[in-house]
Formats: sequence, structure tokens, C-alpha cells
Amino acid sequence: MSENQIIIRNLKIFAYHGVHDFEKQNGQNFVINIIININKLPGFSTDNIQDTISYSDVIKVINKTVTDNKYNLIEKLAESISDQIFLNFKSVISIEITVKKPDIKKNLDYAAVKIKRYNNINKQKKRAVLALGSNIGDRVNYLNSAIESIKRLPDTEILKVSKFHETEPLISNTNNQDINKYNKYINCCVEIQTSYSPEMLMGMCLGIESAHNRTREYKWSPRTLDIDILTYENEVRNSEYLTLPHPHMHERDFVQGPLKEIKENSI
Repeated sequence: MSENQIIIRNLKIFAYHGVHDFEKQNGQNFVINIIININKLPGFSTDNIQDTISYSDVIKVINKTVTDNKYNLIEKLAESISDQIFLNFKSVISIEITVKKPDIKKNLDYAAVKIKRYNNINKQKKRAVLALGSNIGDRVNYLNSAIESIKRLPDTEILKVSKFHETEPLISNTNNQDINKYNKYINCCVEIQTSYSPEMLMGMCLGIESAHNRTREYKWSPRTLDIDILTYENEVRNSEYLTLPHPHMHERDFVQGPLKEIKENSI
């Protein structure tokens, strides 16, 4: 298989990323370098721009990704650019991306992150079931928005969404919590098919939570959005970061109702 490259150097974009409030308010310059490895396309022989990947189209995708979002970390920004390139250009084999912050300090030329990612489009997709919940603000809107975010994940397909269920919140006795002070949850389950590994999928879910203003003040604290991986095929995990299947899913009524719908109507 022939491999070729599209190279874009020093693409300057003004955007609003950073951990500090002033970075998101005032904005700053970012510099993007990208090397895209692609299969040989007909355009290399036909000399027709319709038969290749146009670098101007690539730049449009990068610009949109950088300017439409506000991330804390340039690591996340680089990952999002990678995801969108793979999503929009199917012939891409791999990508090297460097994101620079050139104006970070007077005595520093720049700070940067560099990543290399491989297209997982040909990897075998596996089924997973996610549990979603919200008990702050417009709960239904948060769930619908989260489902749309899951739908937009590269190489991921939604197979089934349960009905929305309203349930009582869990509370932690260690915080002397009064259940009457907490809104009820809206919960649902979503069955997906994805080529992400369990760990990568968890990272995507955490990113979606963060984009929906999720905070973690204490155990079982109210939240705008909570996403848990219940099952991932027949995979078993028991690490500091991820346990599969979810250890408490059979104990919780707010999971069992939606999960039963998913299993009964599974494709």
C-alpha cells in the first residue's frame, strides 16, 4: 500500500483554550503543524483536486475544531483535531499533530504538545452499554445533548436509546445529606457500537461530561451529566480507573429499568 503525506506548517488560529479564565475570555494565538499520512489517491495521477484530499478542506476542518470549542488543555485540542480529520477524510492512515501556544511567557518561545494517532476505522467494532444521568438544570436537554455528542464520536454508532426514567437520587451518609434537597434524576441507557477500547471510550465519556459542566464535589454529588460504562462486550476490567462490567449496575433501579429496555430491544 502506497503511503503519501499532506503537510501543513504553522497554521495560526486565534482561539479561547486554556486552564485560566483569562485565556478563555481574552483568547490567544495557537499554531498548528500537521502531517497527514494517506493512501495514494487517484488525484496523484489525474491531477484533479476532486480525486485527492484538498489541504484547504483540511484547514477548514482544523479551523472549525479550534474555534468552535473551548478546552482547558491543548492535549485535548490536539486529540479533537485528530478525531475530526479521521471523521472527515476516510483515506487518512495516521496523523502527527503539534499544537503550540507561542505567547505563553515572555522568556519562552512556545509551549506545545505533539501527538501521533492511527486511524482505527478498520478495527473491529464492539458493543457497549452506557448509563446516562442528570439531576441539575434542564435534565432532559443535558441527556439529549450528551446523546448527540456520543453520536458524533468517530467510528461510533448508536444502536439503541432507552426511554428516559425519573428516579430518586443516591445520597452519601458521610455528608449528612438531606434527600429532599436534591432533584430527582433523569436516567437512560444507550447501546453503542464502537472501535474505541474501553479505556479510550471512558476518556471520551469523561470529555463529554466535562463539556456539559460536570463537577465532582463529593461522592454522589448532584451533577449536570454522569456517564458510566456498564458493559463492553464480554470484557472484564478491574483497574484503578475502570471496572467492567460495572460493579453496581444490578443493584441500582435507575440502571435496571433502562438496561432492561436495551436488552429486550437489542439489535
